[in-house]
Amino acid sequence: MAAHPPTGCSRIQPPVYEKHGSSSFSEFRASLYDYWNFIGSTLVDAKRMLPTVLKGEARIIYQSIPDQMRTDNSSMDRLMETFEQRLFSDTEIDLLKDELRSFKQSGRPVHSFAEDIRRAAEKAYPGNTDDIARTRDREAKEAFLSGLDDTIRVDVRKLAPPNFQVAIKNAQQMENIIRKEKKEEKIDSLIQGVNSLFTNPAQQEIIRVMKEGIDSPLSRKYGRKYSLQDGMLYLKERGRWTNPLKVILPEEDPQLEEIVRSFHTSPHLAAHAGVEKTLQLLADRAYWKGMREIVNNVCRSCPQCAKCKTNPHDNTVE
Repeated sequence: MAAHPPTGCSRIQPPVYEKHGSSSFSEFRASLYDYWNFIGSTLVDAKRMLPTVLKGEARIIYQSIPDQMRTDNSSMDRLMETFEQRLFSDTEIDLLKDELRSFKQSGRPVHSFAEDIRRAAEKAYPGNTDDIARTRDREAKEAFLSGLDDTIRVDVRKLAPPNFQVAIKNAQQMENIIRKEKKEEKIDSLIQGVNSLFTNPAQQEIIRVMKEGIDSPLSRKYGRKYSLQDGMLYLKERGRWTNPLKVILPEEDPQLEEIVRSFHTSPHLAAHAGVEKTLQLLADRAYWKGMREIVNNVCRSCPQCAKCKTNPHDNTVE
């Protein structure tokens, strides 16, 4: 007699398996075992339920297993292994292996691509023996590495990951680095665009004097405080923990708010930090008069930060 199922378990439905569905048999089996454990099913009840969660061709194949194995008190694992062996013919297995090797990332997130590879490998290399598991992992790793986008694949291969899981971890690390670089490139592009549109007469005069390169008290004064590189004016700062050069931006440019917002929301930069942290990180790269006020306004008007229940930002004000 089966134990009484936990309260509310009637709302939880057992997993369903279709031969050509999105889930692999290994995934289905693990989910079904979890369900049986949760409802306290006996071996007899589990064997009675099994055909009811099989659909289409999978159910027909299951019915081809001898009645005695499907109904006796022998191991459920043995029944499942027999069923899995009958699911796909050798020809079908070969096609599944070819399909595994054809997968491409095509711009998708690494975790999504890796999940597709994992499921395809479980279908192409069914079984639970140690030898099969090692082969499945090796083939999954190779298919994963071969299918990665060019921007990630070369660097991950150089790391020579020993197994599929490590390969995924390495690829995700590279993915994060690339995302950070792209975000920084966007911000740098905004900064350079703003810098190239200087209208401040005083700063234009500094640029003019430094471009002339004539030795004079004024040029030496400017040279101690500023640096001109590729037409962009930088403020020199001497500090152990600060960037020695930070680009100077015009304080009234409308794009300053966009620069701060991009910096504040980037998960690889300020990552929705408070006013002081955002200001500290941004000030390591750029400078303009009234910088704190804009950073303060952007941080305090951030919708995501406003959702935080407690202390979304520090209480720093201008």
